[in-house]
Amino acid sequence: DVAGNTSTASTTFTLDTATAAPVVALSSDSGASGSDGITNVGTLAISGTEAGAAISYSTDGGTTWTNSFNAVEGDNSVIVRATD
Repeated sequence: DVAGNTSTASTTFTLDTATAAPVVALSSDSGASGSDGITNVGTLAISGTEAGAAISYSTDGGTTWTNSFNAVEGDNSVIVRATD
């Protein structure tokens, strides 16, 4: 200030730069067994992400990303990315 008085302030915080990989599963595994990866419901169940994380999907090896996934009949391969 004008009189030459000074003061300082400090704070402590934790910066979280790590995110857990999302857990990806079929919403419904309707094949012969409950774990054969065959379904007639083409949606995914995503878990293990932080609240508010943005989920992105890639079906071309990570070249392009979208905010939704639509399975096609036959084999599907998808990469799921969580950004918090």
